[in-house]
Amino acid sequence: MKRAIGPDRQNPLSLSISSSVSEVVACTIRVPVEVIKQRMQVGIYKDMNFVSVFYKILRTEGGFGLYRGFTATIQREIPFAAIQFPIYEELKKRFAGEDRRRMALCGSVSGGLTAFLTTPLDVLKTRTMLNTKNHIDEAPPSFRTLWKEGKVRSLFAGAIPRVLWVSIGGFVFFGVYEKIIQVKCNK
Repeated sequence: MKRAIGPDRQNPLSLSISSSVSEVVACTIRVPVEVIKQRMQVGIYKDMNFVSVFYKILRTEGGFGLYRGFTATIQREIPFAAIQFPIYEELKKRFAGEDRRRMALCGSVSGGLTAFLTTPLDVLKTRTMLNTKNHIDEAPPSFRTLWKEGKVRSLFAGAIPRVLWVSIGGFVFFGVYEKIIQVKCNK
């Protein structure tokens, strides 16, 4: 995506756009897997394997059921990508130089910070995916609902494990990403 944007692909706007488009494409695969995983984790489908849950959702909710929360996921992923990549590039420029370990650390910091900032969006996405009710008159989960439940605590539920998980993922992802870029450039 960065190449498609043009010659000024390192500016924050180009980074935000290219990473956001990439996330939308990735969500077409990620969302159905996430819906199945989350429902299995909370016990909605007890004693069923992944494939059985996939077909159960298709039979009972149709294709929409597999993409429940797609919009909420995109609403989380676009801000996440738009924030994380420019922060990463700026940290890398200021602190990493050519040191891949420092680049990985910059990825960890940018991921962790972004994870914290976007936790309310993640909570909303999770609630949407776990909502199996198909009642048209029932309001979908919203920030207002979360705020009424527990104010800031509800909006940032699970923030610490999310920050830790994304920080570790950012360290690995950006470390590997930079290594691949380096190998590719040396060919």
